[in-house]
Amino acid sequence: MEQVKTTIEKQKKINWTKGVAFTVVFVVFMVYSLSVLYSLFWLINNSFKTLGEWDDSRFAFAFENLKNGVFFSNYLTAWSELDLDGVGVPGMLFNSLWYSIGGAFVGVWFCGLTAYIVSKYRFIGREVLYGVAIFQMLLPIVGNLPATYKMYFDLGIVNSPFILITSAAGLGGNFLILYASYQSVSNTYMEAARIDGAGHISIFFKIMLPQVIPAMFALMLMSYIGLWNDYMGPLLYLEEFPTLATGLMVFEKEMTYDMNMPVFFAGSVILLTPTLILFAVFSDKIMTNVSTGGLKG
Repeated sequence: MEQVKTTIEKQKKINWTKGVAFTVVFVVFMVYSLSVLYSLFWLINNSFKTLGEWDDSRFAFAFENLKNGVFFSNYLTAWSELDLDGVGVPGMLFNSLWYSIGGAFVGVWFCGLTAYIVSKYRFIGREVLYGVAIFQMLLPIVGNLPATYKMYFDLGIVNSPFILITSAAGLGGNFLILYASYQSVSNTYMEAARIDGAGHISIFFKIMLPQVIPAMFALMLMSYIGLWNDYMGPLLYLEEFPTLATGLMVFEKEMTYDMNMPVFFAGSVILLTPTLILFAVFSDKIMTNVSTGGLKG
């Protein structure tokens, strides 16, 4: 009996410790979530205001301005007047779309090809290639920007949509996740397909690729969001094709205090809306497919 009581008391202490830890973590993440939501609300709220109201220190809502049509005024002004080197919001939005969608597809697709070869075929240097994939993620990339720009310039892909071929590296974090996903697929599928007469290409497209499409789709969504918000790449290599993120960044750097800040906030909301919608719709798929692909390895 004494031993049972001791065990029960220990279990109570463990449960109490877990409860306290859970409460602390919950409070910390709750505070963080509220701070993010407040920042988002502040941005949207000020995009509805007039030039003389946005810097009001009071916590004021913009419902009256919605009735007066300021909503349409700010957003229509942002759509028609924000520009960078003669490229307006529609043009920057188009550039953002092909840059982010194309870059995400090319990057994840080539990582999928490399991950399949490394995970399912035995060849000399296979382990070295996997080690390089991990090691290159540790290297800083800022120091090689001048050499990178010179290489891109010599290749003739600066200020060209062909800049997307630089996403076809085949390594990186996407490679590691897809490598783990392919490793989780049994080789018996490949062996059975070979017995039936299938070749390497048929095995990849009909047997192996469908097994990892959910993980690839999630990685493409994550890459798309990252490229959509990327302003440094287009600023350096696509001066004639500015994206929406680049345009807003340059506008922010050049603007003065007396400029129409609510219009800038409206442009920021336009930039933010597609990624918010995507994440809200596919957040479960992103978290489930990516974490599952990593854990299976």
